[in-house]
Amino acid sequence: MSGRPQLSRLTVVYDGECNLCLAAVDKLRKLPVRADLTFVPLQ
Repeated sequence: MSGRPQLSRLTVVYDGECNLCLAAVDKLRKLPVRADLTFVPLQ
């Protein structure tokens, strides 16, 4: 067993045409998170 904790894998589904949603995704991509995030636009 390694000393690194395993990251959770999460999928974030968002409205790819919504400026607020796009800004939120951009912000999330820059934040240090404890999960492996995958971003999927609805459109």
